[in-house]
Amino acid sequence: MEGRTNHDELDRWASSSKAVEVADTGKVGHQSMRQVNRSVVLDLVREADSISRPELARRSGLTKPTVAAIIEDLLRQDVVRELGYTDSAGAGGRPARLLEFNADSAAYLGVDFGVEETLVAIADGRGAIRSVVTSPSLKNPERAVATLPELVASALKTSRLPRARLQAVGASVPGLIDQTTGMCKLAPNLGWKDYPLRSELERTLRRPVVVTNITQTAAIA
Repeated sequence: MEGRTNHDELDRWASSSKAVEVADTGKVGHQSMRQVNRSVVLDLVREADSISRPELARRSGLTKPTVAAIIEDLLRQDVVRELGYTDSAGAGGRPARLLEFNADSAAYLGVDFGVEETLVAIADGRGAIRSVVTSPSLKNPERAVATLPELVASALKTSRLPRARLQAVGASVPGLIDQTTGMCKLAPNLGWKDYPLRSELERTLRRPVVVTNITQTAAIA
């Protein structure tokens, strides 16, 4: 029942994307329209164990040629993979080729600067945790950030995901964070104060970084 509910919700949400495909290009830029359509199709593939192109067109409300073009692009990028064929023939009289999301196509890094230890985790494209590495916490923020590349390298090696696929970083701190600047204003249990955590993490790891306090992180989780 839960799976059906998810599909129904996706159908309702995706059907609204049809308006994007036929929208006046004077209001919606061609590039923006393509990105929205791509996101709709990719989310449908990610949510399903396997799905065919005709089913994607039905659920998304997009035309079959639009879906086909998006899938070809995703196949070239190895974000989506082709599987076997459906058991039953479709409207065209031939079984449809099934598709699946390639969870190895992306990696995401999580860093928790805890009071006792720093925890580094790697998740794949579906959000599944692939590896976790820990190290004793450092009370000096510069040293804590400087040790991350080695921890990240170890976590990536264990996860068997290449660094090139690392998309973004999420970091949590037990303290007060300025969400606009990413500044750690105060983390009393770590002894950190007025440290530009987000900018230093982005400089060190060379990826987009989101910084939150532990309460926000727990709420997101």
